[in-house]
Amino acid sequence: MNNNRLHYLDYLRGFSALGIMFYHYLAWTLGAFNASNPIGRVGIYGVSIFYILSGLTLFYVYFNLEVNKKNIANFIVKRIFRIVPLFALITILTVLTLNQSVPIKNLILNITCLFGFFTPAGYYTNGGWSIGNEMVFYLFFIFYFITYHKSKIVFYLMCLFTLIIYFYYSTSILTINNTLDSQWASYVNPFNQLFLFLTGILIGIVSKIINIKIKQFQFVLIIIIGILIFVFYPTNFSDRIILVTNWSRLIFTLCCVLICFGLYNLNYKLPNFIHKPGIFFAEISYCLYLVHGICFTYSKFILDTFLVNYSQMYRFGLSIILTIAISYISYISFEKYFIKQGKKLTQKLYE
Repeated sequence: MNNNRLHYLDYLRGFSALGIMFYHYLAWTLGAFNASNPIGRVGIYGVSIFYILSGLTLFYVYFNLEVNKKNIANFIVKRIFRIVPLFALITILTVLTLNQSVPIKNLILNITCLFGFFTPAGYYTNGGWSIGNEMVFYLFFIFYFITYHKSKIVFYLMCLFTLIIYFYYSTSILTINNTLDSQWASYVNPFNQLFLFLTGILIGIVSKIINIKIKQFQFVLIIIIGILIFVFYPTNFSDRIILVTNWSRLIFTLCCVLICFGLYNLNYKLPNFIHKPGIFFAEISYCLYLVHGICFTYSKFILDTFLVNYSQMYRFGLSIILTIAISYISYISFEKYFIKQGKKLTQKLYE
């Protein structure tokens, strides 16, 4: 496989993190977006893109490996060291910012990233629900990995069952008569999101089969179609619940799948003035996603300290600068350290 396909996934990961950050900053500055606004759609399906990319990247790294204790242990250790340390740190900072008492049980579940298994809506960090979901998905990934190699029939039956659950949530659990906020606990349930993660794995499997049969310009066309449908698919100006229920859920999911599928199979090498910023934002995307809520909070404190009257756009701009700067510092001094420690531990386990 070519490295360019991973680069394109990186670009999309960074773009999605930026999109979610801008969505929140604009919503917190200008007010909530309705279902017809493309920015409001990015706020919902930017996380869906994360899930698909997660499944696709893990497929790329692990699905060609043998099913054995060493490979499964490597997967578990590396994922824990990549995800848990930063999430625990941001959770502690968020709780301190809230300046209110937090049940110790809930705090422990958040610091260990285990809340997704027990109380998916019991998070404190802005956007933290998706990380709780991700930890649940990692457990399912092990099952998908094992069954794919042991029994294709069982694997595809699991895929079908996961799709049925996804469809059940969008047609029965989530109802269009109530707002998304009022049904948030159901929306952030891992079983309502699991199919997105699985879709990433399926994209990898399908790509292995048909990649040589589709030309590069056709992949570009697939990406363009996905983007156009995502932006222009008609919905009314109602609450965003319409985006995640009934046929709209399937259509917008299909858009995300088309975009990820097309990008994964592209083999064009982009010039450095595009490649380097793309990789930069991909590398800092995890912290950027987690910390942007805190940065927005503290930007107000900073501006209130030094200015009497200021435009909210000052806060908008300062929040972006703070988020990017802190995310970069986090990546080079904190995240890379724990990534390295995770690799060392996996090596020691089988010396």
